[in-house]
Amino acid sequence: MKDALVLRSPNIKNSFYSRIFSITGLLWGYLLVHVLVWGLLPFLVRYTVSHDTIEALVWGQNLQLGYDKNPYLIGWITHFILKLGSYSVIAYYLLQQVWMALGFWSVWKLGNLLFNPYKAFVATVILQACLYFTVYTQTNSDNYLLIGLWSLSAYTFFLAYRTELKRYWLITGLALGLACMAKYSSLLFAAALLLFLIFQKDRRNVLQKPGIYIAILVAFAICLPNFIWLYHNNFISLRYIFYRGNSDYKLVLFGHPAYIFNFVQNLLLNFLGAFILFALTKPKWSRSTKYSWFLCAISVFPILLIMLIALIVGQKVYWEWGAPFVIFWGLVLVNFFEPSESEATRLRLGVGVVTMLLITACANVFENCYLGAGKGSGDYPAKQVAAYVTDIWKANFHKPLRYVAGSRFAAGYVSLYSEDKPRVYVEWDDRLSPGVSEKDIKKYGAIFLQDGEYGVGFSPEGYKYPWQFPDSVMKKYPNLIVLPIQIFPYNRSVANSSNVYLLIGILPPNST
Repeated sequence: MKDALVLRSPNIKNSFYSRIFSITGLLWGYLLVHVLVWGLLPFLVRYTVSHDTIEALVWGQNLQLGYDKNPYLIGWITHFILKLGSYSVIAYYLLQQVWMALGFWSVWKLGNLLFNPYKAFVATVILQACLYFTVYTQTNSDNYLLIGLWSLSAYTFFLAYRTELKRYWLITGLALGLACMAKYSSLLFAAALLLFLIFQKDRRNVLQKPGIYIAILVAFAICLPNFIWLYHNNFISLRYIFYRGNSDYKLVLFGHPAYIFNFVQNLLLNFLGAFILFALTKPKWSRSTKYSWFLCAISVFPILLIMLIALIVGQKVYWEWGAPFVIFWGLVLVNFFEPSESEATRLRLGVGVVTMLLITACANVFENCYLGAGKGSGDYPAKQVAAYVTDIWKANFHKPLRYVAGSRFAAGYVSLYSEDKPRVYVEWDDRLSPGVSEKDIKKYGAIFLQDGEYGVGFSPEGYKYPWQFPDSVMKKYPNLIVLPIQIFPYNRSVANSSNVYLLIGILPPNST
């Protein structure tokens, strides 16, 4: 029986209990617990959402086909889930973990195709100890989409490769197209799958059949609107990718090799707990290499490609980008090392998974409530700032606040937590705020915000934090009323905490 019991007991006779304690039943229980724990925990320990989430919220206020840093998918999803959840962030946190669960489920299903249910189970549950999938999921908003979509596309790709059924090619194209519209780095994953087909010795005739081209056409159709948008917007998001970290916005070849080393180092460190969990299964070297080439393609090739590109164009590679790149590492481990299937090993693995869940949850609480207390996005005084500027506006004009302009993060937090849900005019720049214009701001008025942490992005001239807005802003809006600097202490403020210094301006309606 392939789906053997993980915990055998002669007392369990009822088929209902047998299903619950089968590997499949335990896997579903594991996914449910993961979604609930990591969906509810950030809601309980964080005062505010991450900067990445705020940025996605700001993008999603205007349903465009692309944004200044990313394609469109993360902005759209963030907008709709917050709106459907009445702007309660718990809906957003739970959605994150549903996407994570999709990734884990896809790894499990792929593992069943490659190995047996037990090895697939091991490859999936050890991911509970990977920090990318637990402690850091709530801080990196676009990566959780990739975790679900990359895993799903790898699973359906392998199904399509094995069966040559067109419906699996179609789903693969759909998943890859959406992944590319979540983050452009998904092009590297798609390239890795294509390389696998090109260099695969067996069944190379797949390239001569329509299935793969159906997938390519579907993916291209999903991406085409964004490509057109890029063309009409001076390729702004691609320029951001390549120029990020270069203050002079010039392409520097063969630079930042230290970032590549740090990227690999962080991949290993974040996956260290999963290595420890796998060691509990007392694995032995396996001589089976049947699926090694495929696993290498989905787990190693994308990492090599991003490092190669980063090295050539001088791009920095940030640690948080590594989250989707390690989702298949559990499958790689069970491919090269055979985990023991003894009853003692299975019990030890179960205890280890539960222990790791408790450790990572406690670590998350400790990080947010103690080590990170009084600083960072989790304790940012967003609700206090939002209430303050909303009250100022209503006290002066007795109408809802329609727009807030300035730093995308400070203004974005006001947009989320203000009862009026104003739209954001990012850094006073029409290019960064589709759907909002200088004309709208002057007609309806706005609150202007500027903090010292994030600067003014594309318009740095004349910026002298914290005493004035940029000179370009003051010239465009001569009727702007600039208030004294306001100081907001961080939530959970401690002795060494810094404060948020905020420059606030009021632009009355019908200003010229």
